[in-house]
Amino acid sequence: MHKTRFTVVSFLLLSCVIFLLFSLLFPQPSFSEDTQETWSGIYIKGKKSGHSVIAIRPIDNGYAISEKVELVFKAMNSYQKLITAANINTNKDFLIKSFTYQLQSEAANLTVEGKLINSNLHIKTSSPSNIQEMTLPLKSHPFLSANIVPYLFKKGIKENTRYRLSIFDPTTLNQDEMTVELINKERRKIG
Repeated sequence: MHKTRFTVVSFLLLSCVIFLLFSLLFPQPSFSEDTQETWSGIYIKGKKSGHSVIAIRPIDNGYAISEKVELVFKAMNSYQKLITAANINTNKDFLIKSFTYQLQSEAANLTVEGKLINSNLHIKTSSPSNIQEMTLPLKSHPFLSANIVPYLFKKGIKENTRYRLSIFDPTTLNQDEMTVELINKERRKIG
């Protein structure tokens, strides 16, 4: 039951974060030598439920991306606080080389470490009661929520074009396909 709740929350959270990042990152950013940070609000049914911050920093032959998400949601008639943190090392095209993902809540504490070698993802999961190591064969290159937007901008995202990406969910260790489409660009003045 707990696993189902976190799976739903993780996919809901991923959708919210991707939507908010697309609305905030236009026009196309350039990835310079400086660290870039993006803050976003997370809204569920029009009510602010949390926030996320993503920082991108250039490193040798790629980028270091960190993402922290804090979310409060109602589950089983009580409010739950969920905090996730991800640190991702990518190549220059924002494709994952390795990552660490942490989830903290009242119901669960989980750490997942992953390293991509050829077409396999080598995983180590740690919880207070269990440590496991495994190798997962991949259908295609995996994405976490934090490297989707930079990857698409680097690729040169175009309007009315569908991009199919393989999303890896560290909470369930499953890989699913996601379709992203840019409908329209608009300029917004912030601050």
